[in-house]
Amino acid sequence: MIHTTPNFVIYFGNASDNLYQADYLNLPSVPILEHSSFAHLKKQMPLQDLTFLRQVHGIDGLQADQLLPRPFSIEGDYLITNNATAIGVMTADCLPVVFYDSKSHAAGIAHAGWRGSVAGIGAITLQAMAQAYGTGPEDVQVFFGPSIKSCCYQVGADFGKNLEQSGYERQVMEQRDAGWYFDLPRFNALSLIRASVKPEAINLDYNLCTACDHQFFSHRRQAQAAGRQMTVVGLK
Repeated sequence: MIHTTPNFVIYFGNASDNLYQADYLNLPSVPILEHSSFAHLKKQMPLQDLTFLRQVHGIDGLQADQLLPRPFSIEGDYLITNNATAIGVMTADCLPVVFYDSKSHAAGIAHAGWRGSVAGIGAITLQAMAQAYGTGPEDVQVFFGPSIKSCCYQVGADFGKNLEQSGYERQVMEQRDAGWYFDLPRFNALSLIRASVKPEAINLDYNLCTACDHQFFSHRRQAQAAGRQMTVVGLK
């Protein structure tokens, strides 16, 4: 899936990218876009360079336009840029969150699993963009990529304790068929709205469920056999 505008383009991948951690975390020391797993992006996006972090379900990140790391060599869960460096995340149920600041022409991307989401990864990415580029939440468009959704994200009865500080527990937890289900995208949307992002600026068109839609990898469905799909944003 491609979302393209005059100012930026987003690639939302799926299982057809055939990406597995054992391969991409140990790429040979050649430019990433020369690697067969990523070369096809050059045909779909105006890419000059591309980088990823080694995701750890945390809240740290990097300003990629200041330091372009060797892909997957530095730990972190968000990237921001205001130049031709495209930035991406890998997911297999976690939520990819893409930010575009129309005022300063800058972009950000975050890997939001439940731990990072509860710790505020979305708002933290916005804060990093504000510090680096003067980004204001009123100027941001946000795009949610494919992730596990409340239809499939069953959790334990005590999972709600993780959400108590947010105050969103009743809005993002649902009990049905004697089980509890967590709405990861809604949690992130509420968190971003609290950070002053306009509700209408959050685009959910690409937020398909990775667990029940078999075009995607899903850790919940496939366990250790799951690969990863990438989400990449590049500025024009």
